[in-house]
Amino acid sequence: MNIDDMEGVDEATRKEIEELQKVTREKDGVEAFVNAQHSLGNIYASHDDLIQAMEAWKNVQKSDGLEAYSYALYNKGLACAKLGDTENAIAFWSKVKRKWGKETFVDAQFNLGIVYAQEEKYDEALKAWGKIRKNDDFKTYIELQVHIGVAYYKKGNVKRAVSILESIDLKDDVGVYAEAQLRLGIIYYKLNLIEKSILYFSRVKREYSSEIFGAAAFHLGLTILEKKQDVDSALTAWQSIIREDNSIFYAEAQFNTGIVYLELGKKEDALTILENIRIEDNTEAYSKAQLHIADLYASQNETNMAIQFWGNIKLQYGYEHYVTAKRNIGMCYFREGKIDKAYSIWKELSGSIKFGNKYSFKMNCFGEIDKLFRMDLNSEIANGFLTSFILILDIIEELTIYSKYLDSTKKAPERKFAHYTSTYVADLLLKHDYKNDICELGSKFRLNTINNVNDPSEGLVLFNYLTESNVNTLKFEKNNQVFVSCFTFNHDSLNQFRLYGKEDNREASGVSLIFKNSYFQTDYYNEVSNLELPRRFNRDFEVENNSEEDSSFSKQILLRCVYLEPNSGYIRLAQRDKLTFYREFSDKKDAQQRWENYQKEIDSKTDKVQSLLTDLKNSYLGITNAKNQALEENPKLGKKLDVLLNEILLPLKYLIKHSAFQEEQECRMMYITTINNSKVQMVYGQALYIEYETDIKDNLDKIYIAPAATQYQPYLAKLLCDTNVKIELSNNPYRQT
Repeated sequence: MNIDDMEGVDEATRKEIEELQKVTREKDGVEAFVNAQHSLGNIYASHDDLIQAMEAWKNVQKSDGLEAYSYALYNKGLACAKLGDTENAIAFWSKVKRKWGKETFVDAQFNLGIVYAQEEKYDEALKAWGKIRKNDDFKTYIELQVHIGVAYYKKGNVKRAVSILESIDLKDDVGVYAEAQLRLGIIYYKLNLIEKSILYFSRVKREYSSEIFGAAAFHLGLTILEKKQDVDSALTAWQSIIREDNSIFYAEAQFNTGIVYLELGKKEDALTILENIRIEDNTEAYSKAQLHIADLYASQNETNMAIQFWGNIKLQYGYEHYVTAKRNIGMCYFREGKIDKAYSIWKELSGSIKFGNKYSFKMNCFGEIDKLFRMDLNSEIANGFLTSFILILDIIEELTIYSKYLDSTKKAPERKFAHYTSTYVADLLLKHDYKNDICELGSKFRLNTINNVNDPSEGLVLFNYLTESNVNTLKFEKNNQVFVSCFTFNHDSLNQFRLYGKEDNREASGVSLIFKNSYFQTDYYNEVSNLELPRRFNRDFEVENNSEEDSSFSKQILLRCVYLEPNSGYIRLAQRDKLTFYREFSDKKDAQQRWENYQKEIDSKTDKVQSLLTDLKNSYLGITNAKNQALEENPKLGKKLDVLLNEILLPLKYLIKHSAFQEEQECRMMYITTINNSKVQMVYGQALYIEYETDIKDNLDKIYIAPAATQYQPYLAKLLCDTNVKIELSNNPYRQT
């Protein structure tokens, strides 16, 4: 190798490499040659030239000495792991024998187990780690117990995991002890054993490990706030973290503190906290902080300040936050009538590609729109598609119902959501053991295909509004299968009891399950994560292939439905009724004031959505006119443009419902994917569905029992005897027939 090609190498190191390269087995002897190859490999590796390092270590042969050969194998395994070649890393480490050198053998088995664990091959990981003995290296052995405990937890053996982690003593190693307490705190949090979780997080002291203390204090504050609604104690925990402890969790704690201050109305304090977060601390927390700061200024009509903070977010900090920032900057110009400037900002998004193997709805759509800009088309087509997509994203953000930290203590109006179902299904759901994933007796919550809903206009209302037509049929599309679960703001509604959850076809014979907002996704800025469609865009870059498809299905966003009368354009957003405030608050003045405040928020949101839908309609009609002109020259283009337009509209298509159904006040958890996705399950002839992973009992607040189902109260009480879930009979009068 030409040493001159190496970057960042000082003159002394260059001379050292030259001298080491002169050492030969024949001239200088085996020992000198082996030492030279190891030194060369280490120098190359320290300068990130792993390929050249591998070449040096390959020169060490088994005949040169088993200890030296073993060390070379270990180093080659490390290099392969850093290069992402885990298969060869495993192969090299597996060749290392104990009799060739105990220290290298221990290191190889340790790393071998780590790689297996990362690939979720926990049995293989435990087998590798099991070869390491306490008398080999006590510090490594103790450190290993944390990894072993986590592996057993991942395997579902919670009891064994807890036993191993609890066996680690403070006198063994203070840092490892701290890590074990942190892991135990997280495990007990996931088991919803909150007092134990808090106990273990609290055991981590700064003097044991400042880095782990930062992580534990962050989780402690989060647990106290989410599960106990103790704002002051949560803030105390977060404020105990300093940047020098753990900059990543320090930034997260600062961000969460800022959000709490915002919700408490302390805007100046929130700004001070959020502006304290640095990019070098945590890019995710920094980007989220800049978005919130900008939103705060925008809400006060300080557009220039908002644009300044949105502009701080760069593509390399995170694709989703970058898209949000650019979208918002463009919308500011769009609303001011500076259309060309808005296009200029948004066009930057079309060429901004997120690398990686996870599907990104935004990436795909922006990529396809970018193709339109590169084609010899009427500029109105590309600009129209771009504008429409930006408007869709804006509408989706307005309709997303975000959880807040202080919902329980401040009694935020939209903090609980009802799902009406039968007593039979309720029994199945409440029997399911989420913690150990035991479902012989019960069932997970399901999102069912849209084909099962009672509204025949599903998916058509938006199209009819945009096109000013009256299409009444929707063809089956296997590539765009929509799965929904319906919720409502009406917790105890006689009408919905009569319509839904019937047992043996008897009206008002079901239950209303009241979910906390913790049941849904809480991230404020995120990808449109409820779509998983095939990637089509693949230009000018390589996409990593993920051979093992992720079949998990974690928390999803909750979206408010829009009730629209297509001909007039009248809309109403799903919302709480005035009656629900009077039912919730016994003080009439308090109820009236809360209702008026809520109605102001809903009216403001309705005006925004109405304006955005009007802009979307104008943009859609502009696309249609420009497209018709283009088709005269290129008839084949029409189908491609229709496919892209349909995909752009997908997130909104099934949230726009006919105004005839507005009494339902519906919000939806919705997932759109292909019919061949491994998440999609089937009961032949009966149902297509996707299972939701989030535990029900942990996120259930109350159950209302319908008037014709009161006999089920003791059985539901038995199912929920290990929880604090309240069970109430419906307040509605109903004569059973």
